Amino acid sequence: MSGTVYVIGAGPGESRYLTRQALEALERSEVVWYPAELAGLARDLAPEIASTWRVAEPGSLAEQIWAHASPPAGGVAVLVPGTPAFSPEAAAVITRLVAKDWEFEVISGIPPWVAALDQLGVVTRQAGVVDLAWGEGCRARFGSGAALAPTAEDPGGLWIERPGLVGQTLSHRPLVAGAALQVLPEEVPHVAWCRPKALSGRVVMLLRAGSKTVQMRRWLDDLGAQTLLAPVSVISDPDSWQELDRALDRVDRYGWLVLTSGEAVRRFFRRMRSRNIDIRRLRARVAAVGPETVAELRQYGVREDLVPPETHSQEGLITAFQAVALLGEAVLMPGGSLNRPDLARALRAQGALVDVAEVYQNRSVPLSDEVRALLRSGRIDAVLYLASSAVEGLMAQLDEDERNQVRRTAAFSIGPLTSRTLERLGIPVAGEPPRPSMKSLVEVMTTYFSKERSV
Repeated sequence: MSGTVYVIGAGPGESRYLTRQALEALERSEVVWYPAELAGLARDLAPEIASTWRVAEPGSLAEQIWAHASPPAGGVAVLVPGTPAFSPEAAAVITRLVAKDWEFEVISGIPPWVAALDQLGVVTRQAGVVDLAWGEGCRARFGSGAALAPTAEDPGGLWIERPGLVGQTLSHRPLVAGAALQVLPEEVPHVAWCRPKALSGRVVMLLRAGSKTVQMRRWLDDLGAQTLLAPVSVISDPDSWQELDRALDRVDRYGWLVLTSGEAVRRFFRRMRSRNIDIRRLRARVAAVGPETVAELRQYGVREDLVPPETHSQEGLITAFQAVALLGEAVLMPGGSLNRPDLARALRAQGALVDVAEVYQNRSVPLSDEVRALLRSGRIDAVLYLASSAVEGLMAQLDEDERNQVRRTAAFSIGPLTSRTLERLGIPVAGEPPRPSMKSLVEVMTTYFSKERSV
């Protein structure tokens, strides 16, 4: 069975500018091809997207696609800078896809110059005329390379300089080829990112990278925070798929499928698809740990039968299953290498026949020297902890002075289990949302610093 080829615009090359449609296509794809200029985006997203990421030589994306006998069942993604409509590479790829008569989908990106204009608050009134919102300490220049004005050969792009107001800038002027663009700064009142925001000046350390945190980083950016990505682990395939493959061969025998993370959902169904196992063979009722896991299930057209009403954790599932007759029931639990055994033990105590299958593993990643230096300097205002394993992974890498600095830094926890781990390691919890979600966690932190500012 052949999959779809997704030709995806990567925008300016930052994950926060990727569209939801682009992220979903990357999640589905088994292989992702990208040019070297998007290496930063690949480093950011690849750790938590199970696809195999491969860099292509300049101008060779179309050749790489041509080399495939057929797209793998999960699909292939081809990333191009900006948006496919303005990409010669995308045009070459699409020409090859048409020649092969393969199924493909083109997904728009944000052209880098558009993203830059949006950042500055530029609004196009009519063709070639823009309004630029301006503020103290902000500067924009049009052109490319050494040029500061567009030419007939090079229409140019936009550069932003924040420190110090130097020279003049643009407002209500047509972009005429070869013409200098000069307007007095006082003609334009402000730039959105020059105004104080709820988290302006705050440095927030995030112990996780990848696609699942893209939206969180967008929220932090919108609130004015500087996000420091410091993943302490990456997620990768298990050393062997043998446990899961054995379970999938008899998947129709299970009475329950228990899923405790969105990562487990994605990898379980992706493995089913790669082995061409019909999802209709899955007759089990499905238990999910919480709303985010349910949302992932819905992506595969699967409905949940059991979700803890309050506590979205293994403990919540243990409580929820106490009302379910499990004697003699076959239960499949796909999960990660660091999953706790508590839930499987509790279900076995109720008489269930539980098979645990590893579908991903967490590998430790050393902190960079730059991150450690920032930590020691005390310049990090907050750390966001999204899992107990992240707490333990961070503290295991630090010396005693660094651990004490972490204990002095505001800690925000995704949920009760992570909070207990923080407290066990001597880290005071500054905030925890009432329900575990990334959005709620950012809101709790924002409230905390807003109160601190008002004191």
